[in-house]
Amino acid sequence: MRELEESEESYELESRMAASRDITEIQQEFDQQIANLLFAPGAVEQELEVARVLTEAQAESDSSLAELERARAQFIDEISQLKEGEDPTPYVERFVPAILPALRMGIKLVGRPKVVNFLANYLSKFLIRKLVGPKYGPLLSQAIVDVGLRLMNLETAPEQEARVASSAVAATIEDTVRRVSALPEYVLDNQELLEGFTLEAFEKAAAANLPPILPEEAYRKRPDLRESKTVRGMWIPLPLRGRRRRYKKYSRIMRTRVTPQKASVVQTFGGVPLAEFLEEQLGVAPGDDVEAQVHLFESMPETLLSEVAMAEESTPGLGSAEAYTQLHPLTPEAAGLLLGEPGLGREVDPRHLANPYSTEVGQRFYYLEIPGKRPLMTVEPCGRARMRRPTNVNVVLDFPRNQIRVGLYLSEIRAQSIAVKLRQKAHVGLVAANLGRLLERGMRRALMNGFGLKIVHEAVTPDHWLGALRRLPSTVPQVLQRRLQEWVLKGLSDYLKLHGQQFISASEDPADGVTLSITIANPPGFAQLRQALKGKALSLASLKLSDGTPEMTISIAPGYKT
Repeated sequence: MRELEESEESYELESRMAASRDITEIQQEFDQQIANLLFAPGAVEQELEVARVLTEAQAESDSSLAELERARAQFIDEISQLKEGEDPTPYVERFVPAILPALRMGIKLVGRPKVVNFLANYLSKFLIRKLVGPKYGPLLSQAIVDVGLRLMNLETAPEQEARVASSAVAATIEDTVRRVSALPEYVLDNQELLEGFTLEAFEKAAAANLPPILPEEAYRKRPDLRESKTVRGMWIPLPLRGRRRRYKKYSRIMRTRVTPQKASVVQTFGGVPLAEFLEEQLGVAPGDDVEAQVHLFESMPETLLSEVAMAEESTPGLGSAEAYTQLHPLTPEAAGLLLGEPGLGREVDPRHLANPYSTEVGQRFYYLEIPGKRPLMTVEPCGRARMRRPTNVNVVLDFPRNQIRVGLYLSEIRAQSIAVKLRQKAHVGLVAANLGRLLERGMRRALMNGFGLKIVHEAVTPDHWLGALRRLPSTVPQVLQRRLQEWVLKGLSDYLKLHGQQFISASEDPADGVTLSITIANPPGFAQLRQALKGKALSLASLKLSDGTPEMTISIAPGYKT
């Protein structure tokens, strides 16, 4: 018997170690593919590359997602028809294992059958049975109709209302399993801790997926049992019809007034201030207040923001795949500042805030519906209309050529703003300082998160640049980013002082925006970095990034160049 237990424990340990490796490798590879997108030469090519990466990622997980959809539909059918006194445990036991493969972190629980069995039994016996069946099911259905469906103008028949309630219960279970799968190893290995954290996970999942059904006194004693104090709403899995649930939408559309001060603090993807998005993408003047209706969304397994945008046909400004650029991460900070309800926001891994292509299950987003404002458009030489590009930065570390290349693309609005200052003979240092803020954010995103980074090196496999950078001591990219910022900013200041007219001429071209291309030759410390990427030990003391000022050339061209 002891040998059998030891064998099971050994199997669980090996499974957990393999799962941990799989999660890390899969995530790093996908992050790198996404980071490569900024090097596509044009808008059409970039969109095709996005589609290719997402299609490949989708194909790899289609089987697990299809199994989850099948299991979810079966579970909803079963608990919708639950009889008085019938035990829902067998249905939960079949449903929970199907959730795990569709979650990146769920792999961690696949090798822990004891935890999976505990989770299914605990959820069923102590929590779920109080929400389903002839006694409790109708009460939950009515609450969902009042707080959810009616507010969204979704018409449903009585039998479908029961299925919507069962769907909310399924979403609660999925959310609970997702939260438990993200728990650290020591919690999963300790029964007492596991029970406590599972209850906490369920309470948070119920607050997110179920309407407020407890007496008000209960919420006064436990305010954490609901996400919002002033807004009565819930997250509805959509679409209601069909097996596949693609995303969730909050039943309330909320109003907000976005002041310039709020917009300068709230950040969207890549650390870009919301104010910059409003100005560059929607043409909102920097000092204007904005009245907006706020639509809230939440991702489910394999949610793509392009799918969410396309599915929202009845929402003004959405309804097309490319409108995904109008969706922003709903962090607690954004929810607190814009809505006054930080509990409606979600903390996520910073990787999923770097760009809108890779979403995390449970991540939340918002869309600002602003009367009279639509995305600014431009027409490409081929005659195709598209949204204007936002400002971004690319960094290439080219070791064979012993140079660093930085591409600073300035959006049309940003380019025109700088051109106006140059025509007015504004202080060059002030113009350079404005560019410096854009450069700092872009280079930090490239060197810390790999978005917009490319490394040419004999020991670095193409498309695996982010992993190579992460093998260096953590302080090295930070030091490199600061030195690069210093070199480029000094060079741009000198360039604008001597060649401001070149910038003005480029901005007058009908192309969308301008690109500043900066080449740094023989940068100090580059030889040590080259050896470090081959595996040689590196310390900050041996990294001579501060030795001298490198030679730099700067050119400018209309439009977007890589």
